[in-house]
Amino acid sequence: MHDTTMKQFWNEEFKRNKDPWTEPDEVLVKEVEGIKPGTVIDIGSGEGANAVYLARKGWQVTAFDYAAEGIKTVEKMAASKNVELKTIVGDILDYQFKESYDLVLVAHLHLGPDERPLMLANTAKALAPGGTLIFIGVEPYEGMDASYKDQFAPTDEIAGIIGKIAGIKIEKAETIHRVISYPGGSEEVDSILIRATRI
Repeated sequence: MHDTTMKQFWNEEFKRNKDPWTEPDEVLVKEVEGIKPGTVIDIGSGEGANAVYLARKGWQVTAFDYAAEGIKTVEKMAASKNVELKTIVGDILDYQFKESYDLVLVAHLHLGPDERPLMLANTAKALAPGGTLIFIGVEPYEGMDASYKDQFAPTDEIAGIIGKIAGIKIEKAETIHRVISYPGGSEEVDSILIRATRI
């Protein structure tokens, strides 16, 4: 189970923010272009930009996050865009999925080295046979704040963990240099893209 301090931090952050980010991740947009819409779960959905985007593209979306305030924002954003989606407040480290999904998305959900393998293993449990797993993250970089740097891992480490999960085959593991935008600014980063399937 996650540290309750971090859960409290994100709940307060989401509650405080009155102007949630509405643009989906550009890497996600490109990756789902050729996938026929089906069921998808967005794990670590935050305020819901990716979840709402997928719903508008015809996906049957479930937004999943451990911060209830984030889920409230997802629901408000979905209503404002006139789309329907399901929501779950849960902790990916111990959640027992009752359904499986054609697409499992993990975008910018970064956990420490002890939690990372469990998070990815539990994420894979939500993937239906033949389904697609997309992981998008950020590699650690020089100058990153030491207080949270251990939550970030390079592409090959994430791919190594996913590749060891039974029944999961990696199709793509790339590092993409790009400028990533977020509320209040932007940053030049090396992004992680991993795409895998359940065989």
